[in-house]
Amino acid sequence: CRLVGIYALLLTGNACAWLWAWVLFAHHPVLIGTATLAYALGLRHAVDADHIVAIDNVTRELMHGGQRPLTAGLYFSLGHSTVVMIASACWAAAATALKPTIADEGMSEEDNPNLWAIYDNYIDRVVVKCVNSVTPKWQSRLAGYDVFIWDQCYAMEQSLRID
Repeated sequence: CRLVGIYALLLTGNACAWLWAWVLFAHHPVLIGTATLAYALGLRHAVDADHIVAIDNVTRELMHGGQRPLTAGLYFSLGHSTVVMIASACWAAAATALKPTIADEGMSEEDNPNLWAIYDNYIDRVVVKCVNSVTPKWQSRLAGYDVFIWDQCYAMEQSLRID
């Protein structure tokens, strides 16, 4: 009876997710295709060896302890998908924040063919964007914010470099 409830919950959740995608992307068929591809690749990813081994180990451990491991795979998938959703949200936020920054804006003509100069210019403008976005928030709240703000944003810039 409990197993039937789990399957009913999974089927209902999938049906609601696809209904939501269909309503949300009704006027964007490319996004429906993208969602279908992501779903299919997610199903393929679910049967990767490392996932099967992790679930199998937990199942065996629970059975060895005298418990019934009906929801081990469900909780693994919920935890794994939560991490994937958080990482996707972080990537989307970073891409949105940096989208208006053009790579070779404000550079001299002789530096345009130099990819390192373009990258260095881009990262320097990311620091300026960081300072400009953090300053209004902390200017009235934190005395002496301006002493460290450039250092903090420069440290962020250095963490992004791949020298």
